[in-house]
Amino acid sequence: MAYAFAGSAAAASAPQAVATIVYSGPLSTQLTVPNPSANASVGLNVDGVGGDDFILSYNSSSRSFNVDAQSTGSISDVFPVTHAASYALGVPVNATGTYTKSPMLLRDYSTPAGNFSAGSTGYIGFKLASGANFNYGWIGVTLPSTDTSGQSLLINGWAYENTVNTAIAAGAVVTPGPSSVPDAPSAAVTGLAALSLGAAGLARRRANRQAA
Repeated sequence: MAYAFAGSAAAASAPQAVATIVYSGPLSTQLTVPNPSANASVGLNVDGVGGDDFILSYNSSSRSFNVDAQSTGSISDVFPVTHAASYALGVPVNATGTYTKSPMLLRDYSTPAGNFSAGSTGYIGFKLASGANFNYGWIGVTLPSTDTSGQSLLINGWAYENTVNTAIAAGAVVTPGPSSVPDAPSAAVTGLAALSLGAAGLARRRANRQAA
């Protein structure tokens, strides 16, 4: 299975599923800037199989936050090609993005450079590949205003569309449609039903990964 970040735009809770979206639940994972001569990183295991799928890091020599896909994955690029783009809330993550295998810059505080502005919240788009099919998803992050020691990048959560080759809106945690109307009886799946959907989604991804 390949993992990829799309460009343009340690989980604290178990993944939940509503409709066809697998969602981490709200997170407040911190990637904290250490002392000026040290680096730091945080890994995310999105599909629940094996090791980390994605790694977010801080590099002290370049004073930058970066994102990297593990295994045979790729990261989507925008101009310049070493920069991941910040998706705005609601912008679709889909096959129109370009995907490469290089680590991507989120923010360089020394130049400055990067599509994620200091102090802003945005979404990293990604895709999980299994054979010729892809599951598209997002990771929500908030960048610190400065990169002084003790400041932190926050990982706010992640989600992916469990239906292959289907777009997901950045920040979406419920699949669009009549069932997502807040007051509708079928607006959300909770309790044992939600756990069952989450387990089924992860089981399908595990089966696809083993077959790939």
